Amino acid sequence: MARSGLPWRETRLVLDPARQEGRLVLSALETYSKIGGLQNFNRRVIRSLAKRAWERPEPTPLVLLLRDQSAEIPTLDGIEIAAIGSRVAFFARAVYAAVTQGRILILGHINLLPLAPLVRLLRPKLPILLFVHGDEVWNDPRISRQKHWFEPWFLRAVTRIASVSSFTAETMAREYRVPPAKFSLLPNAVDTLKAPSETGIRAPATILSVTRLGAADREKNIGQMIRVLAKLRREVSGLQYEIAGDGPLRPELEALANELGVGDIVRFLGFVTEA
Repeated sequence: MARSGLPWRETRLVLDPARQEGRLVLSALETYSKIGGLQNFNRRVIRSLAKRAWERPEPTPLVLLLRDQSAEIPTLDGIEIAAIGSRVAFFARAVYAAVTQGRILILGHINLLPLAPLVRLLRPKLPILLFVHGDEVWNDPRISRQKHWFEPWFLRAVTRIASVSSFTAETMAREYRVPPAKFSLLPNAVDTLKAPSETGIRAPATILSVTRLGAADREKNIGQMIRVLAKLRREVSGLQYEIAGDGPLRPELEALANELGVGDIVRFLGFVTEA
């Protein structure tokens, strides 16, 4: 996607000279109690921070997770992870940690944005980074959340915004009145395969979707793909459609595939491991 002249920068923050000895504080929503792209992103960030802290002589990062359960959180060397069930307790702990111990505060979702002005009042020079992932900052109520009136003001307290794409950055800059220079581009990524798997070899005409099939995920248009498949099967030899993922929409989509006569070439794989 074209970058449209936005002044993209590396996701790098200038640290508070008075707090070089502090530690990184990451606040995030549910990460280990749910399945989805946001959760996978958070888990990768946590693993990366743990690896970084293990390899470098720096204070142990602190990760605060809202509404996760302690029993669900893995033990990782080099990082401290705390699950907090109460929203009030979570915000109080995050503000206290950032103000008294923080070197950088990272907000994992715009729903945690109220932390930014609170911390900014008490630690004016503390760098604050916000991750944005997509439609949650498009301000399109047909797809996802609509912005709150106070959020453009609260975003002034954020030092940098790391956006998943140029489209999301440009949309958020327009809808929330954020200066384009505040954004950095941080695309999602996956690990490369060390060697191709024999079981992963697919026919050339195989289409693959990897997605959660939640009740709120109709806009991902798996149903539309099934309808397209019904029109293409006579034109494309060996056509197959594989869907990795699960959720409440699956029975409805299975019924649609059977109704359109493509149930034999649509495979619902359900939940699959990362491997």
